[in-house]
Amino acid sequence: MKRWQQALRALARRPQFAIAVVLILASGIAANTAVFSIVDAVLLKPLPYPDPDRLVTVMEASSAARNQESLIAPPRLEDWNRMNRTFDAIAGSYAENVTDTSSEEPSGSPEDAFRLDTSMCSTRRP
Repeated sequence: MKRWQQALRALARRPQFAIAVVLILASGIAANTAVFSIVDAVLLKPLPYPDPDRLVTVMEASSAARNQESLIAPPRLEDWNRMNRTFDAIAGSYAENVTDTSSEEPSGSPEDAFRLDTSMCSTRRP
């Protein structure tokens, strides 16, 4: 108990040092909490749909463009579904920039939109 009293007296004599210690500890605890929250949300919690280990991403590679991934045309996606013998279902999605034209003056900045293939809902099993 005597050591704690001595420590508190020493901190009381130098308040700037005490404030620095408290701020450093608080920032360390906050950083640790933030990192754990991200790790928990991304790595530890299961995905919010059934059989997440059965979900895969299939991409079409373009050797001419030396592009690892390219957009897949809807007719090609339909062909893949028709010829599919491996997967339960194949669905497509893509993101695009769109401009809001619902008002009299369209907004000047494009907004991101995410489009899904109509078969996306049928790929989820109950």
